[in-house]
Amino acid sequence: MSAEKDMNGLVIVLIGIVVLFAGYLFYGRWLAKKWGLDPKAETPAVKYEDGEDYVPSSKFTVFSHQFSSIAGAGPVTGPIIAAMFGWLPVLLWLLIGGIFFGAVQDFTALYASVKNEFDAVVDKCEVVIYTDPAECTRIRHEVAIPIFDKRDERLDTLTDESVDVYYSCILCQAFSPSHVCVVTPERLGLCGAVSWLDAKATNELDPNGPCQVITKERPIDENLGSYEDVDEAVQKFSQGALEHVTLYSIMQDPMTSCGCFECICGIEPFSNGVVIANREYAGMTPLGMTFPEMASMTGGGVQTPGFMGHGKHFIASKKFMKAEGGVARIVWMPKELKEQVAEKLNETAKELYGIDNFTDMIGDETIAEDPETLVAFLTEKGHPALGMDPMM
Repeated sequence: MSAEKDMNGLVIVLIGIVVLFAGYLFYGRWLAKKWGLDPKAETPAVKYEDGEDYVPSSKFTVFSHQFSSIAGAGPVTGPIIAAMFGWLPVLLWLLIGGIFFGAVQDFTALYASVKNEFDAVVDKCEVVIYTDPAECTRIRHEVAIPIFDKRDERLDTLTDESVDVYYSCILCQAFSPSHVCVVTPERLGLCGAVSWLDAKATNELDPNGPCQVITKERPIDENLGSYEDVDEAVQKFSQGALEHVTLYSIMQDPMTSCGCFECICGIEPFSNGVVIANREYAGMTPLGMTFPEMASMTGGGVQTPGFMGHGKHFIASKKFMKAEGGVARIVWMPKELKEQVAEKLNETAKELYGIDNFTDMIGDETIAEDPETLVAFLTEKGHPALGMDPMM
């Protein structure tokens, strides 16, 4: 008979109990002393007890959580491993691995959880879901929009020149691995949801998270928005897929686009300008392409000169295509989008070029959906793009 068959099951159980108890008694105490645990110290559940979020638990409840964590898979995996390798390897793994690996990990995690005061802002947020349409409308207009307006007002006082750093955003790399947003005060993330202030707050909450600091100490060409620091950051965060990115050009090393951008603009050669389409617009553009077809030119982290994804907020920015002449290059956009950005875009055009009501010079789907008709309209309106240097 083999030693495996001769070993009595009761003996194995007794050996296991003795070894585990010894590990608890000696190794457990040593760990507690090493970590400086104070059994008299109050946990946050006791210190901040409120009957809702902070509720003390008995030691038996806490032990049960720890026990279920480490022992949950035992009845399933134990017999399987024993059938494959025999009782001795399994016994050694349960005793040695349980004491020096599993128990230490669970002990550490459980102690950290019990002592966690949840200092992170996100851990203290309360989420309330509204399903009533009327209440949703009220919350949107009375709460959300005023908060966003205040944020935008603060952003209006910031410029790319007035800050010392920019921020990266790689939240979209789950589906666009080489894409990196460079977020500046005057250029939000392409999705429109991440402003420079949002990225700054994200970095402060999680310095190793998706929004990293990008310095701007070594400019190459400030008209293009080209910096050695930015190039190095983009190369690092894109895992080497990109080497150069400009922040203010659509023709020279434009920023990559992820796929969740609010808008996309593309060069329209006949009018010497650019056409913008937003995600909500389902019709045709003078380029002979719909929004999805334009998006296919640059989405997925591809760097395509002549096409650029961007947020709606960026349309009225003084940095929009600054290297190619700025917002004066905009010759067409959907009517609904034009109405949304009209006020700020007209202000920018007035300040930069002295043009009043610039959006009246921009075509839309009610005016033209082909380049010939668009050029005729732009000529009639005296659109500045017609007299600018060729983009190609």
